[in-house]
Amino acid sequence: MIPPLTEGQQTTLTCTAPGLCSGSDPKITWTWRGAGEKDSQITGNITAFKTENLTAFTQRHSSTLTFNPSAEHHNSNVTCEVSFTNNITAEETKALNVNFVKKPMITGITTVKDVMI
Repeated sequence: MIPPLTEGQQTTLTCTAPGLCSGSDPKITWTWRGAGEKDSQITGNITAFKTENLTAFTQRHSSTLTFNPSAEHHNSNVTCEVSFTNNITAEETKALNVNFVKKPMITGITTVKDVMI
């Protein structure tokens, strides 16, 4: 579970490839989906790929996503997809809960009077 995020406060999420890899590096992709929308890239973000050599033959791969959450991200889902060779993929999706201040809405009634000159 991702803890609640705060609008405008830089956030970093980390996705680690399952298991230990030997061979080619996996491709890690981040996407998000708002309510009733299609998957899309998270804009205004920074992603970084990291490889840790655990032994001479095994590695751990991870990716971090750094972004500034906004009200638009509230109740959306973020997905990390890990693609290995031979079309093997694994993914995990988590919901985002973003604390934000609602914008004020100004409403009013306009009255128009007829004036004769």
